[in-house]
Amino acid sequence: MTTTDDGFLRHKHLFTFLNFWDENHDGILSWEDFRLLAEKFAKIQRRGRQPEKEVVERWQSIFEKWWNELTSYADSNKDKYVEFHEWLDFFKQLGKNTKSFGELPEFLKIYLQLFFLCCDANKDGLFCIKDYKKYIANLKMDTSKAQEHFDYMLIDEDRTNNENALNSDRFKATVYDFWVSMDPNSKGKYICGPFDSIPIEELEKRVKKKP
Repeated sequence: MTTTDDGFLRHKHLFTFLNFWDENHDGILSWEDFRLLAEKFAKIQRRGRQPEKEVVERWQSIFEKWWNELTSYADSNKDKYVEFHEWLDFFKQLGKNTKSFGELPEFLKIYLQLFFLCCDANKDGLFCIKDYKKYIANLKMDTSKAQEHFDYMLIDEDRTNNENALNSDRFKATVYDFWVSMDPNSKGKYICGPFDSIPIEELEKRVKKKP
């Protein structure tokens, strides 16, 4: 492992930790983040409309299971918080102990399926360049290199069998690569967006210690 490789992995995970999971933007993960994520996905399910109480409660039940599973793996000091160093150690261990997305903990496998369904905007079972651009734009990320980044992720199977798009398994495999690969040239490095458009120094400033 080189410093460059470790810094590459850290940069990617700072980006996803802070922008995808830290919903209350306090620089640390807690149940409050997952409760807010449950409300967020309930609204997504209701297409932006105010969700019914039972819909919110169903999502809270799902995310409570995810939170409990995450803390069972990543909360090394059992303080009911997941700090960034614990999150990063968790994914480093996944990289050592798994070989594919099918070997991930159950909550991450379910998350991958949900992530794909959210990203497949036209519900045709494929993640294409239009889906990728829409996904990046919705999250207010830099779209200037979307085509270049998407093309970088494609392999021959995507080009010949799926008309330059990722099917569900290829999408999950590419996100798995993003999560665990130490290779700065890995195929999956842009699947969650242009992480390197935000300097690592800026991301580091947003990480906090437990209260």
